[in-house]
Amino acid sequence: MKKAFLMIVAVLLLCGMASAQQHYTFNVHAWENNMPVTTQIQIDGVQQTSTQIELGAFVGDEIRGSVRIGTGTISDQAWLQVYYNESGETVSFKIYDHATGEEYPHCATTLTTGIYGWGTTSAPVILNFVTTTYTTSISGFGTGDGNWYLIASPIGEVSPTEVTTEQGNMLDENGYDLYSFDQTQDMEEWHNYKSDNFVLEPGKGYLYANHDDVTLTFAGAAYEGNGTFNLSYDGDSNHPGWNLVGNPFEETAYVDRPFYIMNPEGRFEIIAAEGQNSVEAMEGLFVVASGTGETVTFSTSAPESKGSKVAINLSDGQHVVDRAIIRFDECSQLPKFQLKTNSTKIYIPIDNQDYAVVRSEGMGEIPVNFKAEKNGSYTLSFTAENVELGYMHLIDNMNGNDIDLLQNPSYTFEANVSDSEGRFRLVFTQQ
Repeated sequence: MKKAFLMIVAVLLLCGMASAQQHYTFNVHAWENNMPVTTQIQIDGVQQTSTQIELGAFVGDEIRGSVRIGTGTISDQAWLQVYYNESGETVSFKIYDHATGEEYPHCATTLTTGIYGWGTTSAPVILNFVTTTYTTSISGFGTGDGNWYLIASPIGEVSPTEVTTEQGNMLDENGYDLYSFDQTQDMEEWHNYKSDNFVLEPGKGYLYANHDDVTLTFAGAAYEGNGTFNLSYDGDSNHPGWNLVGNPFEETAYVDRPFYIMNPEGRFEIIAAEGQNSVEAMEGLFVVASGTGETVTFSTSAPESKGSKVAINLSDGQHVVDRAIIRFDECSQLPKFQLKTNSTKIYIPIDNQDYAVVRSEGMGEIPVNFKAEKNGSYTLSFTAENVELGYMHLIDNMNGNDIDLLQNPSYTFEANVSDSEGRFRLVFTQQ
C-alpha cells in the first residue's frame, strides 16, 4: 500500500514538472545582471489568463527570460526576470501556448535593459500579440545602388522599429535607407530616418531600400478609415503640389487621380501607372495637387468604367525606363516628374508644361519629346486599351521615318544626349 502511494506521488510530481516545462530555455548564470518585468499578456487585445501561456524575452534571437502566466502575485499576470550584461539592449517578446503548440511572435512593445522595474502589479506592462500580419518582399541592393521601393503601411500608424524582418526590423543594421518626402522643404524634400525619426502614417508613402533580401511584416489590425487624405500644396517650392502617398488598405486599391509608381525594374525611377489606376497593398505612389484643399482617395471598389488610353513605353534595350500616356476618358492630366533630373525620359509638352499623362478628344497630332541620359539604342512601344483607332502613326522628326503603329506597334532608334528633345510626333484618329 505504501509503495503504491509513493508511486502515485511520483507520478503527480512528474505531471507537475511536465506542466511547468518551459518552451524558451536558457542559462540564468550566463549574465551578470537581471531586471524584473511585470506584464499583462493580450492576444489581439484580449487578455490571457491561462497558465499554458509562456512569455519569452529576447535580445535579437537570444532568450533572456521566460515565465508562464500566473507565477507572480497576480494570477492573470506574468512576472519575469530579464537577464543581461550590458545596458541599452532592446528586449522584444514572444509567447508560446503549450495547449496548442502555437507561437505568437508579433508584439509591438519593446523594453530596454538596464532600466529597473518595468511594470507593477497595479500598472503592468501591456504586451499585445497580434495574429494578423501583412508582408511585402524587398530585394536587397547588395553592392549596387538599385532596388528602391515606394512602400506604405496597411495597418495605420506604426513605428519602423515595429515592422519586422527575418533579421529583426526594417532598420536592418546591415544597411537600409528610409525616407519621407515633403515638397514644402526646398532643397531638403527628402527626410532620412537616420537623422529625422518618424512613424509610418496611413495614406503616406515612403522610399525604402535594404542591403539584404528581406520580407517586411506589418502586424496588427488593418486600416479601417475612409481612404481619403489631404494633399499639401506649396506654390513656392521646387516641386509644387507633389505628394508621396500610399495605399492605406491591406488589398489592391483604386486611386481617383493619375499617379507615378516606382519602376518595377528596381531602378531609381518612377513611371506613370497603367491599368485602372490600381495600386497594390503596401505600395507608395506620387500624385500632384494643382492647388490647396485637394484630396486623394483610395477605394477597394473598382471603378465602373475602364479607362481608355494609349500607353507609350520607353526602354533602353533591357529595361522599361519611362512611360507617357494619352487618355481618352475624363481622367485628369499628370505633369512630368522625375526623381533624377538627368534620367532618360519621354514626355508630352503642351502650353509650356511637360506631361506624363494628357487627355485627348480622340484625334489630332501630339508632340512626343525624348531626352537620352546616354548615347545608345532605344525602343518605343505602343499599347492601346479600350480604344479603337483608325489611324496612328509615329513621325521621327530627326530622320523623317513614318511608322504605322497599327501595323508595327514598336520603333527602335539611335539617340545621343545632344539630340533635340523634340524628336517625335504622334498622329492618330479614333474610330
